[in-house]
Amino acid sequence: MMIKNTSVLVLIFTTLLLNTHNAMEGKSSYKTYFNRNELFNKTLLDFTDTNNKGVFTGWIEYSHTDQRSKATLVPLYRQNKQSAIFFYLLNSGPTGSSFAGVHKIIFDPVWPAYDGVVIDLHRQGLNSNFKLIFYGNCGDIQNCASCESNFKTSGVRQRIELPLRSFTQHCRERQMSNRLPSNLNQVSQIGIQAYTGRNGTIQQNGVGSIEIFTISIYKEARKSF
Repeated sequence: MMIKNTSVLVLIFTTLLLNTHNAMEGKSSYKTYFNRNELFNKTLLDFTDTNNKGVFTGWIEYSHTDQRSKATLVPLYRQNKQSAIFFYLLNSGPTGSSFAGVHKIIFDPVWPAYDGVVIDLHRQGLNSNFKLIFYGNCGDIQNCASCESNFKTSGVRQRIELPLRSFTQHCRERQMSNRLPSNLNQVSQIGIQAYTGRNGTIQQNGVGSIEIFTISIYKEARKSF
């Protein structure tokens, strides 16, 4: 029953996104991030590349199944364009907390050569609390050390900039340290997660989505004196 309901939700949200995308795209207030001269950039995941279908494969769900929360990442095709849709269903428990997310193995070394991450996205739905997660080199995500950064979305297309200094160490959903680990070159997986904290409001529950265009990493230019 849960799988069937999730499929229906995916279909409904895809239809809504297709109907509203053109109008929202014309009124979007985002600025092109790659025009900023002080940054050097590298695209980590490009969901807009129509020649790269592999970017949509290998995503694995990691959600709060005890509370029957669900998540998936699927492609959105329209005319000659494409993007990714991260769908989620959040059901909070007695404490009000829950999470739903997906993760994928990456092969490009992200750290420590770069200074931050930028996500080009457009949120749909009421929940605005999300996490970007980098996992260590291990097979069991539940017991894997991770570096996480929380971010909020506005509901319009925007570019979320997350400096690496904003990431904190976690293990088994618990924060372990405010410092970044020294072995950042061993990062092997990237994940995105919707969540409600303790005492989460009822408005944060339910279904929602993020349309993701690209996830990039950047290095700030060093000024010479």
